Amino acid sequence: MKRLMAVLGFMLFATQAQAADVQIGNLTVTQPWSRATASSGQTGAIYLDIENHGTGPDRLTGAETPVASMAHFHATVMEGDMASMKMMDGVDLPAGQTVSLKPQSMHLMLMGLKQPLKKGESFPLTLQFEKAGKVEVEVVVEAAGALGPSRP
Repeated sequence: MKRLMAVLGFMLFATQAQAADVQIGNLTVTQPWSRATASSGQTGAIYLDIENHGTGPDRLTGAETPVASMAHFHATVMEGDMASMKMMDGVDLPAGQTVSLKPQSMHLMLMGLKQPLKKGESFPLTLQFEKAGKVEVEVVVEAAGALGPSRP
């Protein structure tokens, strides 16, 4: 019985670890994650990788989630010693390349959070691509200071 439970537990873990990657057309969205926010926080950010396996470019043009009023693409830009955020109208996805949205770089900014983002929880995110269309992914919430996803 213990062995059966261990095998079932491993299968559940393996399924959860793989559940975050989503394929749409020639694109693979890998490990979408966010950081936990303070209870009074109104903003958050989402990070993920998008691999374009195709021979032509695509573009990430929009995103929405029920946990926030708005979602916009931003890039963190350093000007001297000062970091600022620059709003972007989309993210180019060159053929045969991986584009990463990550801390201190390009990211998806959530504004008007409707609830705090809590470590260990997850929420849906719909991504809109110019050519590939729409796809829903599940965003896992990591610790407040996380630098990346904690799962393999």
